[in-house]
Amino acid sequence: MIERYLPKDIGDLFSDESRFNAYLQVEIEATHAFSELGVVPKEDYLKIKNNAKVDVKRIKEIELVTKHDVVAFTRQIDETLGEERKWVHYELTSTDVVDTALSLLYKKANEIIRKDLLTLLDVLKENRVPAAFFVTGPYIKNEKELIKRMTDEGHIVGNHTVNHPSLPDISDEKIKEELQELSKMYYDLTKKE
Repeated sequence: MIERYLPKDIGDLFSDESRFNAYLQVEIEATHAFSELGVVPKEDYLKIKNNAKVDVKRIKEIELVTKHDVVAFTRQIDETLGEERKWVHYELTSTDVVDTALSLLYKKANEIIRKDLLTLLDVLKENRVPAAFFVTGPYIKNEKELIKRMTDEGHIVGNHTVNHPSLPDISDEKIKEELQELSKMYYDLTKKE
């Protein structure tokens, strides 16, 4: 994203510091799960939870040698621990850690965006300004109250298809189905066309 358009809270969320701390959160929770299963001693889990710290500068130094961000991350975390470090990244792949951490960050981003949308709706209502919002099927399914609010406050809720497919890649019939299905979902929720 172009830096000047990037909201600070979203930028901070996807910074290296935040990303590596999300990796650490995943590692700690995995160690906790193995501790609950009796694989990792509880005292080792607690040492990891309480002592493991992220140092982005050090991770970057190690990454220059390893050419692998997760290897660099785990080595840096190991430097903050004692013998319990053997449980960091235990039975995990890089993909396990990265994908789970990114999911956590995207969930937090969604919470920020939702809060900002509520603020936007408040400002629009206060100033009696109508707006247009384009939505997809999952949004109608998961944000019923927001969709109702948009409609009740006089905003246009536009049809952005159910699943947001790449329209040039699907048939005209499939496009028609996508649009009609979303229209039905919207009508079933709001009783409006």
